[in-house]
Amino acid sequence: MIGYRRGYVEEEYYRVMCLEYNGNTSDVDSATAKETLILLEKINAEFGTTILMVTHNQSIPKMMKKNFVMKDGVIIEQYTNETPTPAHQLEL
Repeated sequence: MIGYRRGYVEEEYYRVMCLEYNGNTSDVDSATAKETLILLEKINAEFGTTILMVTHNQSIPKMMKKNFVMKDGVIIEQYTNETPTPAHQLEL
């Protein structure tokens, strides 16, 4: 499922868009999972939409610019990926 949120920050004219991908890529075949990731990547590039994705897949964070690692509901690490891997190059 993909959800869409939009709002305004501090009642200013800044539009905030966040696309939440709540899909388990292991529930679909690898080709469909990759197509979904490519689509999300295009939406981010074309519209500047933030993609919020939670995953257990170790390959997907390679395509993200900012990553947060959680354990027991607490962020234990965050890092910036200076050279994200394009979605079509990921091995799922």
